[in-house]
Amino acid sequence: MLGHAASVMAIFAQLALSAGQAPHGRVAKAAHNTTAGFSNCIFYDDFAGDEDSLPDASRWTIDLGTRYDGGPAQWGTGEIETYTDDWQNIRITADGTLKITPVRGHGNSWTSSRIETTADWDFACARGERLRVEARIKLGDNPEGRSLGIWPAFWTLGSEYRGNYQNWPAVGEIDILESVNGLRKIWHVAHCGTNPGGVCNEPNGLGHVTEPFERGVWHTIAWEVDRSGDGEESMSWYVDEHLQWTLWEDDVRDAGAWHAMAANSKMILLNVAVGGGFPNGVSGITTPTYDTLDGDGASMERDSAAVPDGPDDGAVLVASGPGRVTMVLTAGRSQASTPTGSLSCWGRDAGKVRGGDAGVVVDEAYRGNRWVCGRGHGLGLYAVIATATNTSMLALAKDQEC
Repeated sequence: MLGHAASVMAIFAQLALSAGQAPHGRVAKAAHNTTAGFSNCIFYDDFAGDEDSLPDASRWTIDLGTRYDGGPAQWGTGEIETYTDDWQNIRITADGTLKITPVRGHGNSWTSSRIETTADWDFACARGERLRVEARIKLGDNPEGRSLGIWPAFWTLGSEYRGNYQNWPAVGEIDILESVNGLRKIWHVAHCGTNPGGVCNEPNGLGHVTEPFERGVWHTIAWEVDRSGDGEESMSWYVDEHLQWTLWEDDVRDAGAWHAMAANSKMILLNVAVGGGFPNGVSGITTPTYDTLDGDGASMERDSAAVPDGPDDGAVLVASGPGRVTMVLTAGRSQASTPTGSLSCWGRDAGKVRGGDAGVVVDEAYRGNRWVCGRGHGLGLYAVIATATNTSMLALAKDQEC
């Protein structure tokens, strides 16, 4: 999203259908099961908020204005809109989806919205694991000739970019979905290394185009990184579970640049830009034009988002330490046999739950989709990822569903 002279990349998507009854003004959503082949849910949001409300502030930051404080002007892309948190630009819909809508102001001025996950929800793919970022996306279907400059994107960016806005593309960027000018196609792009040129051919990046792509309907779009084997690592893009493109580690030819994209900590971004280098480069003219339409037909709508990782070890297992296991706790009391007979949870620190008794370190803890340690919760099942530091830890393990 930051580079792009004439080539860009994709987005992730997954649908959670509405179901059941909900309090007035609030949408009830069906439970979402972890994607096949993945055992843990790192992040999940079903946007089940009050109608016309903003996304959950504990998960998402709404970017405002035309730049980060200390960052490049026009978000580094030449886009012309001003990002706001106005309900006309960003809101939870009556259907329990998140909609971002660009709106034309006076003359050729525009507003829109852009969100990014908070630092508490940064994620990474460890060696020996696979990770998938997915969501369900619907792009507006205004006519191509009336959509010049409209630039929806769903992407990830290395979290080291926060507060250090001059380190692109070295931090790594994965465009899971991008589309411009109302075209019936989407781009999948990886950005890395140095700009201009470098191993990722910046500012264009290394990319692939998926076409035709139908607008106005829901699609499941996903990006996976595979670091599970002893051989070459890879990352792949999927549309409606159909593989579109795979980028291999050897394609990049630079270990540091690959690691930034495949292994470093990341955040998720979702926005609809207006104008800028990418839509201008594709159309060959300056965009938007006075014929460009705003409103629902220019919007991007997203139902749910999830980041599962793996590999899938099955629903139940028994493990002996030292090692890392996912355990089930009841009311905070361990169902596992540990060296000291119990397991405790302490407060969050740098995005992880840490603490525990001698011989056990609690890494993460969830109940449903929420962090639970240190918050005084009652009876129920708690999924906990813990590391045993000696050899006598036994645990009944059950994977948390997204």
